[in-house]
Amino acid sequence: MTSGTPDSRIAQILDIMELRKAAKLESLADKLKKRKKTIRNDIKELNQILEGSALVESVSGRYMLFILDEKAFQKKKEMVYIQNDYMNSPAKRYGYILNRLMHGDGPLLIDDLADEICVGRTTINQDLKKLREMLDSYQLQIVGKTNTGIRLEGEELSLRLFILEQLYDQVFEAFLLDDDLENMVNGYCQEYGFDHITTQYFMRSYTLMIDRVLNEHPLSSLQEKYHELEQTTAYRFAEKIIGQTIEMFQVAIPMEEILFLSLPIAGMRTPMNRENQQALEISEDVAELVVKILNRIAYDMNFHISPTDLLDDFVYHINFMLNRLKYRFYIRNYALAEIREKFPLAYRMAELAKKVIEEQTNLSVVDDELGFLASYFSLFLEEQHYRNQRIFRVGIVCVQGAISGKLIQVRLGKMMSDQTEFELLSEMEAKDREDFDLIISISRTYESEVVPVIYLEEIFEEVEVLRQIERLKYLGRLELPMKTGLSSLIATILEPEHFYKLNPKFSYMDTVLYVTDQLIKDGVLDEHFKEELLKREKKSTMLFDENVGFPHLQYSGDKIVLAVAVVDRKESGFRFLLFLALPRNFELHDDILIHLYNELLVISSDEELVKEIARLKSGNEFVLYMIKHNELFENI
Repeated sequence: MTSGTPDSRIAQILDIMELRKAAKLESLADKLKKRKKTIRNDIKELNQILEGSALVESVSGRYMLFILDEKAFQKKKEMVYIQNDYMNSPAKRYGYILNRLMHGDGPLLIDDLADEICVGRTTINQDLKKLREMLDSYQLQIVGKTNTGIRLEGEELSLRLFILEQLYDQVFEAFLLDDDLENMVNGYCQEYGFDHITTQYFMRSYTLMIDRVLNEHPLSSLQEKYHELEQTTAYRFAEKIIGQTIEMFQVAIPMEEILFLSLPIAGMRTPMNRENQQALEISEDVAELVVKILNRIAYDMNFHISPTDLLDDFVYHINFMLNRLKYRFYIRNYALAEIREKFPLAYRMAELAKKVIEEQTNLSVVDDELGFLASYFSLFLEEQHYRNQRIFRVGIVCVQGAISGKLIQVRLGKMMSDQTEFELLSEMEAKDREDFDLIISISRTYESEVVPVIYLEEIFEEVEVLRQIERLKYLGRLELPMKTGLSSLIATILEPEHFYKLNPKFSYMDTVLYVTDQLIKDGVLDEHFKEELLKREKKSTMLFDENVGFPHLQYSGDKIVLAVAVVDRKESGFRFLLFLALPRNFELHDDILIHLYNELLVISSDEELVKEIARLKSGNEFVLYMIKHNELFENI
């Protein structure tokens, strides 16, 4: 028997029964923290595994272990413990089952599978049910009857794509590619400048191809669309690899296998090698699609992405992505959940891009691709923010000599952008200076009526100070005052009289019209703005989601106009409106939109937060509420 405590319940039950010889059902359920019904099913499965060697039977209210064949029992028991670590994972069992079905000469008996994996028929049948569900979307089937065995049916290409996307690690865990073959493939990948991910996916495809060809399961035919790859760089690369393989193995390999090996190259992430990238031809259709994506984002969200080197990378990415979607060669994005959480605005832009791609190509964009698109959009947003920055001048007031000021400069300089200039000053020198964006002082006696001042203790938290500085920089560029203790830009800009508490029956459009009319009545906006807003809503609504709306337009005025309206309703539906009018020539148009979108995403992602805001009664209450929940907006 192997050392250590078994992890699975089946193994634990066997361990308990062998140690105690007898145990009540209640005792087993309590120890394993499961319902009695679950334990009964586990014992039933254990008996299936031990069949012929031992039996766990209920006698006088206690389960007892009866060993029928000591030698056979020890063998079965050892298998339970050995298999426990490996086969306790459903994915590994799926991989094992699929491997057996792939390489079997005929129908496979379920009882044989159960013996090999050392689990009961119940577990095998559950695994087969799940595996059938996974295979179904690839038009693959596990068919067969009781006592006659099961087999795998479907197209060879579909099987390969399923393995690559779902169970490659489990199926090929023990498969070792010949060193000469591996070195040959890696050499070609390096020569062509492929990145690590592309090389990895190609190596997996090559390993799978070798296995299937050597086991007499080559690709015999492919749809016409795959033959379009014959004129590509990807095909020429794969052709070299196949040529070398034929020489080394002296085996016939059909040209369909060249097409198969073209897929990871045609569908790679954008090459790291710029020279190789530029050698690729981008069709007019792809270029037009990118323009349509950017136009949709510009129209729906009012963001304008300028042509840059990053945009060129994006065009290449879309080209390869379309190949992945067309040929069903998908790349897993393991950072998808993190991207969605950390970059919600970029992810929303990716969702708009998905709509355009699906409308124009009739291809379905998978979630993994959304994550890749969002990564590009997050870079666009960062680039936009950086372009809009200007030199920020900081004066540091030294009270106890230049060394203390120099220390502050060094500590903050490590975290601030290169576009920051520092100057060390005495309190007297700083008194009449107006050419700074910010003064930092340890002395509380220093004051300035024209330049914002941040007072520091000798020991301070860099991150907290940096947050204050960044906020001050941002509000200074907007020519807005910094409200003490407030991180929400919405609450900072909002004038209390532009907060509206509306009838619970008001819909999104009712609210939009009411706010617009009130702002016109106050002389802030005019009828022309209303006409343009209604045209915009008719073409594409600015309802952010079920709970939140964000109508925003540019106008001919010279002042940022922001209003908030809440609808306190009991039933689900629209509750919060952020209304924005931006001057047409406003320098920081994109910056303020990005910031407000991010705040809205924070608000809309929390239904309870939306409900609480909807209950507020005035602009002052709203500001106080945002101060109370300041931490939600600190990192925007």
